[in-house]
Amino acid sequence: MPKVYLAGPDVFLPDAERRGFHLKTICTERDVIGLWPFDNEIDHTYDKRIAGKKIFEANVSMLRQSDAVIANLNPFRGPSADVGTVWEIGYAKALGLPVVGYSFDMDQYRTRVLKMKIPHDGMHIEDFDARDNIMVVEGCDEIYTSFIDAVLAVRCLLKLDPYGSGGLPRL
Repeated sequence: MPKVYLAGPDVFLPDAERRGFHLKTICTERDVIGLWPFDNEIDHTYDKRIAGKKIFEANVSMLRQSDAVIANLNPFRGPSADVGTVWEIGYAKALGLPVVGYSFDMDQYRTRVLKMKIPHDGMHIEDFDARDNIMVVEGCDEIYTSFIDAVLAVRCLLKLDPYGSGGLPRL
């Protein structure tokens, strides 16, 4: 079965382990192996900087073992996707991996920035009718509104599903 790295800020949830188990179960039910960052064994007795470096190295190793990435692009602590997730998308693209995103937030990036009343110091607010910064959106092969649809799209991109994604729309 192909391995799919599950990127996103879900690791910061109070019930992150339960969330990871849930996402991995959805993957397994669809014949892909979900790789969750918490699958890495990290010794947290290290100094925080060393532990952080070890987490980074373990996640990069996991990305290198993956056949694709599914990224949670829900806005995180601002109008855009989690910066760590965005880095992982870029790294995955550099490795030549397919990347599928999902977000429950249907607002355009510009709309979110204006709603949040984020100061923009006279600079233009990106406005390309996209759900996030265009580098994030265009860095994904597909973006959907549910995790399950993202898993199905990965199956199609990896040519595991001869019938395609059923015409699911790209956001």
